[in-house]
Amino acid sequence: DTGRVSFVANLRADHALSPDLIARGRTGARLHTALGRARRREFGAVMNNYQTITAASVTWYAEADAEAVRALLANVHFIGKRRASGFGEVADWQIEPGDSDGITGPFGEPLRPVPAAMFKGDTSHPLIDAAWRPAYWHPAHRAACYAPPGLGG
Repeated sequence: DTGRVSFVANLRADHALSPDLIARGRTGARLHTALGRARRREFGAVMNNYQTITAASVTWYAEADAEAVRALLANVHFIGKRRASGFGEVADWQIEPGDSDGITGPFGEPLRPVPAAMFKGDTSHPLIDAAWRPAYWHPAHRAACYAPPGLGG
């Protein structure tokens, strides 16, 4: 489910804005605008608008030591933006060992761009021109690849 949520945040002269970012007068000696630290008269409320996504579950595939990941995530109770405001609460972490090769997911889908000649999974996924190995910017590392859903179109 998707939605939107708005937050009002107050800019504070001493915390939210570096004086180095404010234009200086012609001589360069004084700031073009007063900071108003005493009454914060030049600072005030700013509204931010964020998209929210509510999900029953989120799945990641990774190659790692399951117990080390469990220990790392044990005290993580919120993820994402605005977590300090109560968004992104994690109800439970489920870490399940699998037999993934890191290339193909459990349904034969590509987990990353894989050159068509090397891919052994479900070939109904998009075939796109993509970099498949580092350095990703180098043209020699691009090929016609099967890609994860949503990556190529």
